Amino acid sequence: MNNHELNLCVKEYMDGNIEKFNDIYYETKKIVYLSIYSILGNSAEIEDIMQDTYMKMINNLDSYKLGTNFKAWISSIARNLSLNEYNKKKRIVELGDDEMDSINYQYDNSLINKSLYILNNDTDMKQIFVYRIIFNMGFRDISDIMNIPKSTIHDTYKKMIKIIKENLEEF
Repeated sequence: MNNHELNLCVKEYMDGNIEKFNDIYYETKKIVYLSIYSILGNSAEIEDIMQDTYMKMINNLDSYKLGTNFKAWISSIARNLSLNEYNKKKRIVELGDDEMDSINYQYDNSLINKSLYILNNDTDMKQIFVYRIIFNMGFRDISDIMNIPKSTIHDTYKKMIKIIKENLEEF
């Protein structure tokens, strides 16, 4: 489903067709999941934050501007809720072998898993990786989601690619 079709589903949902929620959910669940995972890395909390994200989406849908990027909008909600949870717990997420399985939600690609493992200690890089590499989002959309200047996103992306290339040889 492209962005225009997704916006049509959102409009129909806003107009009272509650069955369209399923279409919205299935179209956005991967990006919401990985947005949360890139910050929390804990599969137990992901489901709670996903539910909170969709509840907040429903409650704040009137603030969404139709015609813009809905996936970026809902990713921002997921990211903010995840950051709130992360800050509340004040902990550093370490991606252990047991947790590595949770990234296989829809992606069984060993290169993606290895890259995320390499970026484990840098939450911003992991988020940029998810948005740019997995979802092929533009730097401007990533900038909007993360509330970081586009130039910083671009510079971090270049640094991230270099780190991944240098460290992939270890695998």
